[in-house]
Amino acid sequence: MKKFLLFLFLVTLLLAQVKVDVIKATRGELNIYSVVYGETKSLLNVPLHPMVKGIVWKIHVKEGQFVNQGQTIISLDNRLLKEEFHRNLSLLSAKEAEYKAEFEKYKVNKKLYKLGIISKLDLLGSQSLFKSLKAQVKSLKAKLTLINEKLRFMEIKSPVSGRIINLPRKGVFLSTSDVAGIVVSNRDIFVEAFLPVENEVKIGSKAILKRANGEKLEGKVLYSIEMGGPSGLKKVVIKPEAKLMGGERLEIKIEQKRIKGIVVPKKAIVLDENNNPVVFKIEDNKAVKVPVEVLADNGIEVALKGPRQGDLIVVKGSYILSDGTKVGIEK
Repeated sequence: MKKFLLFLFLVTLLLAQVKVDVIKATRGELNIYSVVYGETKSLLNVPLHPMVKGIVWKIHVKEGQFVNQGQTIISLDNRLLKEEFHRNLSLLSAKEAEYKAEFEKYKVNKKLYKLGIISKLDLLGSQSLFKSLKAQVKSLKAKLTLINEKLRFMEIKSPVSGRIINLPRKGVFLSTSDVAGIVVSNRDIFVEAFLPVENEVKIGSKAILKRANGEKLEGKVLYSIEMGGPSGLKKVVIKPEAKLMGGERLEIKIEQKRIKGIVVPKKAIVLDENNNPVVFKIEDNKAVKVPVEVLADNGIEVALKGPRQGDLIVVKGSYILSDGTKVGIEK
């Protein structure tokens, strides 16, 4: 009974028209892309170096954030330096008072010496004391100026506007030779990516740049160069056609080549009983199987060899077709 019902179903299917969607085959070019990840770079990358050594106390910005020229990026721990400043300030206040008192005393001793009340030795002793205090006051003022300058340098500021990358961690000790971050200037931005050396990329090839927020931009390949050594990679440099920020991470589709052929949607291809790719074209309201060779596949469309320009190629419903199946084209 089951076999009879199956036979009846197949007979009905053969006699009935199968509704299909079709597309007219056209000759064209299919763009093949390599998908990689890359990063925006700048011809002007400015490293930040501390002017004084110290421990990172506070980081005022986030990795990858845009910063303005003169903006504070990092504060070094200045607590010991502030203590030293206030200690020397108190000492200066005391020494200035002592100096003024000794200077007044020296002026009195100078009069007493003229009157013959004190000796020249006493006068010289008084003079030496106030001059010594004067020198100490001058030294303390210079020291306070230096400490104040150091306190100013405990703030690491950006010398240019751009995107900040490679920030250190809080609590890390930095010497004056260490890099406390890099500001990627927004001037002369380009995109850098790496591809396997066997991937063919031509100068002027199209590139599609996808930002983190999903926005898509276009660019063109400026040049590519093999890195050499065991890496097996080539560096590709792309000029974006719209303004980007330095230090951005991008998904990049780079056009490798254009393949000529009959271009149809990929879903038009089905496998026959021998697992070979075929498409179905429509002739006289019947399905005709056409063996094909896939020349290129970009995931959405394929370039084929086999069909002819103008053929009506089935793009929906082909999986239930066979040679000679009666079909009706859906409007």
